[in-house]
Amino acid sequence: MSEKTTAEARKIWKDFSEKKTSEEETKNLLLEFMFRRKFELGLASMGEDDFSDFLVYMAEHFVHILKKYNPEISDFSTYIYGVLQASALWRKKKQFLVNEKKSFCETLVVEESNFVLENEEIYFENEMTTEELYKVAKKNLEYSACSRHSERKTKISESFTKELCLVLALKSCYSITDPLVEKVSAATGCNKEKLRKMIMSAKESIEKKEMRFHNLFKKRNFAYFHRKKFSMQKQREAQKESDCTEYELQKFNSHDKRWRKSIEELSRQIPVPTNITVGKLLSMSPRHVASLVSKAKEIFSGDE
Repeated sequence: MSEKTTAEARKIWKDFSEKKTSEEETKNLLLEFMFRRKFELGLASMGEDDFSDFLVYMAEHFVHILKKYNPEISDFSTYIYGVLQASALWRKKKQFLVNEKKSFCETLVVEESNFVLENEEIYFENEMTTEELYKVAKKNLEYSACSRHSERKTKISESFTKELCLVLALKSCYSITDPLVEKVSAATGCNKEKLRKMIMSAKESIEKKEMRFHNLFKKRNFAYFHRKKFSMQKQREAQKESDCTEYELQKFNSHDKRWRKSIEELSRQIPVPTNITVGKLLSMSPRHVASLVSKAKEIFSGDE
């Protein structure tokens, strides 16, 4: 820094230490100092938007920075220059990590949608759309009007379909939405508040499963983040026409294996209440609940 800039920084500290200026006034003086001395403070590489964000960030921390300064260790001009440089570098690294994570999240969905497990058996009960199932079930379960006792059989069919929708609504308690709850209520004739209470009870029964499911999600995200990180390192090495180290390859393979395993575990650990729980809430036997779920599988697989 030039002598003029150094002298200006010293005066800001001197006036503050002698209580000639308040914390708020000193903060504003430092912001003005940063704005006018941007080039001398090594902040010229920042674009206008980044620099504006940096000013806002520093404004929130200047009071703490002033209190941390020790005149016996260094000159204030040296101190403030070092603080600004370190803060700018830290923010740059932080933004890089944010952008990297954002990129990883964007590619995660694409990569997982392209990843097909061998003999994959996604847990069926979480994949059902209750509203659509009601329409399909009704169509599949209705008897021909020409058949004997058709009126009685149609009533049985409608009753069975409504039971089916209620069972699946409770089985889907982990992810069912309010609009869908209202549609199920309208389709089945079950009171909305009563249905919501049953769904909440079903959800309470899967708290441990839900916790395990969330932990699996964290493991999946951690494995994918590091898998992607080492994948990018491999790409950079390829561009430089140099080989990856054995350590990098081992790390990539390790995280890739964990990522694939976590997807497989997630597909089999979706939190769903048991047939016993659903049966108690709907006053049905667990066996009847199981038969309804089995029927739903047939409808969705197009066997009927």
